[in-house]
Amino acid sequence: MFIVSQGLAPLANGVIGYYDACRDGKLKEGAHDFNAIHQFFREANLTMVSLKPADACVGGDSMRSKCARPEEIWIVYLAIPGGDDPEIDGAAESVAKVSVALSEGTFSARWYYPIDGTWSEPQPVDSHTFKAPGPGDFILLLQRTQS
Repeated sequence: MFIVSQGLAPLANGVIGYYDACRDGKLKEGAHDFNAIHQFFREANLTMVSLKPADACVGGDSMRSKCARPEEIWIVYLAIPGGDDPEIDGAAESVAKVSVALSEGTFSARWYYPIDGTWSEPQPVDSHTFKAPGPGDFILLLQRTQS
């Protein structure tokens, strides 16, 4: 959830203007985890190449759960807004939960906390319902271990 306040030309500054926008107070809540999400992809050794949107696999409410995946990897971003306007609300203090319509096979799961860039240990998946390890936004990385 990266929301830019008015005053920034859309896409004109891209990532290059991110630090300036933070310094100038032009970014609303949500953009503060941009660097940690970049770190997620780097540490997971993933790129956006071949990822396809799959929000229907996580309930279809794209303001609360986003999913992107190829066949072997599922990335689920769980946003847990603190109010009725998910586009601008900060994260709530409650714990997010999501059901994922996984394909057949065996998966492992790891949680990533984008606020501070920390990971959970990998765990085997024994359910299709996942509960974040704490309050706030989290990224769930599901990787197929067997077909």
